[in-house]
Amino acid sequence: MLNALTGFPVLREGTLRVAPFSGVPEVLAGFGVRPAAPCREAGIPVKLLSDPENTIAIEQAGRLLDSCVRHTGCMPFGLLLGETVSLDSLGPIGVLSRGARDVGSALTGIVLALHLNDR
Repeated sequence: MLNALTGFPVLREGTLRVAPFSGVPEVLAGFGVRPAAPCREAGIPVKLLSDPENTIAIEQAGRLLDSCVRHTGCMPFGLLLGETVSLDSLGPIGVLSRGARDVGSALTGIVLALHLNDR
């Protein structure tokens, strides 16, 4: 379901945008692991990760990270994934933050609007 005003998906309780996880295939590839098995174990199609506006249940996100750690043997997998995230991963909130007059204003804007990015 899309928000009539913004055109972005309306997030249900317990979900978040998939954008921060869109780097999973890239990070897995660095370990020689294809994303099919970790995604299957998490109960999500690999294709879901290709559109940052798709949504994922928080439980599935946790299962995906756990599965990626098991398949790569890399305990700090989440940190490596975090290196692929930018302000763009926050969607419209990131765009607004980029235009802020200073870092404090950007962070305040993110804190005030983050509930729009995940529930």
